[in-house]
Amino acid sequence: MLKDLSEQAYETAVKRGQYQGDVKDAILHLMTEVGELAGANKRANHGMFEQIVENIGYRESYEFSIKNTIEDEIADILILTLGLAKALDMDADNIVRMKMLYNKMR
Repeated sequence: MLKDLSEQAYETAVKRGQYQGDVKDAILHLMTEVGELAGANKRANHGMFEQIVENIGYRESYEFSIKNTIEDEIADILILTLGLAKALDMDADNIVRMKMLYNKMR
């Protein structure tokens, strides 16, 4: 499942002009998103998912109800990390599974 999401995240990032031969910018972008998560958490800013309404459109609802919240920033971090794994030709499912097993044994 993570491998598929990783491929989707990477494809979307490439279409948006990311991963132009180097992953340094992606890593810096990831660090920025972690900072944004810290800010959203400090404000205790949670999304209002129940306010996603069909009649004003998904994008507008998302921007009004979820954008810049803790949930939004965590999603950004996950998406960037999954895309980075694909850019580095890593199997996201495998590396997460291996790390979780290691953490369980510590």
